[in-house]
Amino acid sequence: MADQPTRQLSEYIHSVSFPRLAAETVRETKRHIIDSVGCAIGGFSAPPSIIARRMAEQTQGHLKAGVLGEQWKTSPELAAFANGVMTRYLDFNDTYPGGHPSDGLGALQGLADALGSTGKELLVSVYLLYEIFGSLNDPLQLRERGWDQGTFLSLAVACAAGKLLDLSPEALNNAIAIAASDSPTTRQTRAGELTQWKACAAPNAARNGLFAALLAREGMTGPTLPFEGRHGLWEQVTGPFRFHLAAPEEPSAVIGRTWYKYFPIEHNAQSAATLAQQLQPRLVLSNVESVAIDTYWVAYSEIGAEPEKWTPKTRETADHSMPYIVATVLTHGNIYLHHFEESAIQDPEIRNLMAKITVREDKEYSSVYPAKLATRMKITTRTGPGPSGEVLYPKGHPQNPLTDAELEEKFRSLSEGRLAPGPLDELLRFLWNLESEAGVAPLFNLARQTE
Repeated sequence: MADQPTRQLSEYIHSVSFPRLAAETVRETKRHIIDSVGCAIGGFSAPPSIIARRMAEQTQGHLKAGVLGEQWKTSPELAAFANGVMTRYLDFNDTYPGGHPSDGLGALQGLADALGSTGKELLVSVYLLYEIFGSLNDPLQLRERGWDQGTFLSLAVACAAGKLLDLSPEALNNAIAIAASDSPTTRQTRAGELTQWKACAAPNAARNGLFAALLAREGMTGPTLPFEGRHGLWEQVTGPFRFHLAAPEEPSAVIGRTWYKYFPIEHNAQSAATLAQQLQPRLVLSNVESVAIDTYWVAYSEIGAEPEKWTPKTRETADHSMPYIVATVLTHGNIYLHHFEESAIQDPEIRNLMAKITVREDKEYSSVYPAKLATRMKITTRTGPGPSGEVLYPKGHPQNPLTDAELEEKFRSLSEGRLAPGPLDELLRFLWNLESEAGVAPLFNLARQTE
């Protein structure tokens, strides 16, 4: 007999169907898929992406799942890892308080390809991924307990994959139980000096969640009380909590409250980067004496407090460094992928400006997070006060959303030089019309990289 959270999840999954989804939710789901596919194309050549695909290419099985950018297929769980790493590597994919739900999209795309699922079926599974991931995160702050986002991503992927696999209620309970019992992941991955595993930890959790669903389909049973039982998730990791899953007919699903990224940086730096870009045209860098940044606790503690963030040595640390990001934007007027090359990270001019930056927590700003990503910047020059400003909703926040045109511009920028113009345009048309597609194979055919 399953415990209450397992039953709640299982019953909800079985109740959701495409006709029940609000039109606004379907549209926003497609936008997030487009965003994540663009990020994966942009991250295709990254070292961790190459490693992940090299691992995936060694394995094939009865279920053959597509890998974005490649002609060959692999097992669903290795496709989940490879697709997820590509999507995650640039730190450009969407985010929700508690993590990145799109880290699990590659798992569902590959599985849908292997199963011959329709576009509507993929959209339903993606909706479930986002809704369950967000709803589990809403009542908790796993980060403050030292647990990583993969803890709930694995569970959400198991649920969404179970829907694609059309698992029976009993099998779905087992998939949830296996994922819940095996999913807790520590947050050491995102502390201090960051490594390539930063882009891989959540995709690995997604792989585990998918594997749990595949095991359950074959008859594997899981613990009967994964949440409430002795040494279960509640006792060991989260404490007791309750979560609310919205009716699919409601347009205010979690996916509608998930932020896009305008800059390829940690989401808590989006407001600071926006501010720096606004103030930069009014500055003479040689006159800058100090740059004071006030922000909310999560941003301060994540990307402004640790010593390693003030002397970044890796790309992964630099895109999680408030001082590096702000110094780069104040110097160049923008921050993009080439600003994370080693020569840019070690630029003496940037390091000199970083030394003039301070970051502090503003408790008032902390009290309004995550509804607002409030950040203030005050610049002092040799002749007195310089430009200053405040941002509450950076570009990409639901209160300041990316337009369809801006989303496509981001997609094209990430795909430039990687996809030929014809396939690129066709891929966008396919994704915008996903609910009308009989299968998802064109996603993988059209996303193949140019030689």
